[in-house]
Amino acid sequence: MKNHYLYAVMRAFPIPFASVLALLLCAGAGMDACAQTATSLFMRSDSLQVEEIASPSPVLFGSVGHNGPAVENRFFALRLYFNDSGAIDLYSKSGEALELEKYDWYPTRGQTLCEGAGIDAYDVGRTLGFGGIALWDDGRLVRLKATEGRTARVGRTRDGSFAELTAYGVEFRGMEYDVCMRVEMKDRGRDAFLIVSELSGRELPFVCGLMCHDADTVDIGRRYISVWGSWSANDGSDDVSVGTGIKFRPAQIDRFERRDGMLLLVCRPDSEAGFRLCAGSSKEDELGSYAKFVSYMKKLVFFN
Repeated sequence: MKNHYLYAVMRAFPIPFASVLALLLCAGAGMDACAQTATSLFMRSDSLQVEEIASPSPVLFGSVGHNGPAVENRFFALRLYFNDSGAIDLYSKSGEALELEKYDWYPTRGQTLCEGAGIDAYDVGRTLGFGGIALWDDGRLVRLKATEGRTARVGRTRDGSFAELTAYGVEFRGMEYDVCMRVEMKDRGRDAFLIVSELSGRELPFVCGLMCHDADTVDIGRRYISVWGSWSANDGSDDVSVGTGIKFRPAQIDRFERRDGMLLLVCRPDSEAGFRLCAGSSKEDELGSYAKFVSYMKKLVFFN
């Protein structure tokens, strides 16, 4: 009976079999199983989407579209700044659709209000933003200043999408290192996974940062940190409440610091460190309040 029904559907609606199958699977598995991901990387000069931009110049912040490689799911997007800051920026969404292709990170006020587009309200400033990476030198924050160029890449994984940025020749304690920041999102998830690594396998004391203001609500648990605060978009749109959280393995953390508008997770020296990045906002229903967001952070496991 099921085969006859599927055949009838395909005759009535002549679309590819894979599309029909995907619709049936989504109907049976629920909306969360149908989450999607996408990436974006291009030069402003031609606006052509590419999978890689390699540059001997370490700073192409103003030349690369939306200032660096970006990856998104239905709930939020992240971009890695193509400069020496090591910062990651956040774009909040309603959880309804993918938006990078249509809005290039910068929807107008009208598109936000009338079309339900996301909002670029998170203002990184001089901080590491949402999960940005630096190095730790006896109490001093060392940014990922590349001396031999920088490469951005985006693409597909087995079950999602990624965006990464590699800084070559980062000077630290008299030596040079190549440091890669990679953000992955899964098609069937709402979070992101951040992996930072030294490409030759040498150990470094990585720092992962989370921006916070004095007025924000901060929660620090044994396996997570989270911030809930209010932001205003540059286009004058209504304020939006944004939740950002980082899930981590306690064994990899040496200490916490709070300084210069950031919560800092100072890691024990290693060649690689991993974090789970979680975001929500008042633009969505699922994690649209402080209580819902904190409850999600507390229950969340490191891997899904």
